[in-house]
Amino acid sequence: MSKNYMPEVARMLGVEIGEEFDILVNEMEMLVHGPYKIIDNAIVDYVGCKTKNLLCGLLTGEYTLQKCPWRPKEGEGYYYIRSTDGFLSRSTFHNADTVDLALLNMGNCFPSKDAAEEAVPKMLSKFEEIKKGGTGVMDANTYWSFNKPGDEYWNNDLCDTMEEAEAEGRKWAKEHGLSAFVIGECKYVPIPTVVDLDDLFERLDYDYFYLNEIDDYDFYPYRDSDTPENGEHRKRLSAKMTEALKEYVEAAKITSSRYSVVNIYRVEVKE
Repeated sequence: MSKNYMPEVARMLGVEIGEEFDILVNEMEMLVHGPYKIIDNAIVDYVGCKTKNLLCGLLTGEYTLQKCPWRPKEGEGYYYIRSTDGFLSRSTFHNADTVDLALLNMGNCFPSKDAAEEAVPKMLSKFEEIKKGGTGVMDANTYWSFNKPGDEYWNNDLCDTMEEAEAEGRKWAKEHGLSAFVIGECKYVPIPTVVDLDDLFERLDYDYFYLNEIDDYDFYPYRDSDTPENGEHRKRLSAKMTEALKEYVEAAKITSSRYSVVNIYRVEVKE
């Protein structure tokens, strides 16, 4: 039996087998069927449908993998900042609990007490914004932040400029006894509205295959419709679906509180 290279492919992409992630187009627009994850023989979307073309896109640079922020599983414990004085509490996450969902939505869920303590300044700033009538979610501007080298989670304050982030990072690094820290550009990640037709058609063919009662292994209606003659029809369909999703996001007032960290620079701290 030949060797399965999927674990190596997953590590090369920066994730583990079974770890959820999103996929971006042009490093900004998020595909709509996420989160995705790599299993032993494919990439699957949020309902478990295999999507063969996405792996090729990730390997060739057509798509970008965006790791998902930590999210507690059903019944899993988490820490959160409970009050405006920075008091921490621990709770158990339940998908049916609106308080848990609200905390998750504003980024106030952390896997450990240490992670929650590091996030206190950022969360207190969010609380103050909300008290003044804000939403607590970021706008479409670009920010900067600072972090420990190699740390996966960025929980420190957002700064308006690179210089401000470096100045704040130096003070923070000295307080924590660090000889170096990193600063990164934080780019707003919009709500996904781009539809990958190959992914969608593969899912529909998958549903069709398992719903029909007569074995027809050679007929995949959507895949078979992918011909040069139908190229313009596909482009128009993709544009209409994207436009409809954008209208829905605007009408439903769906907002994002997420950002990706790019352009990371290491800063040495002198004694």
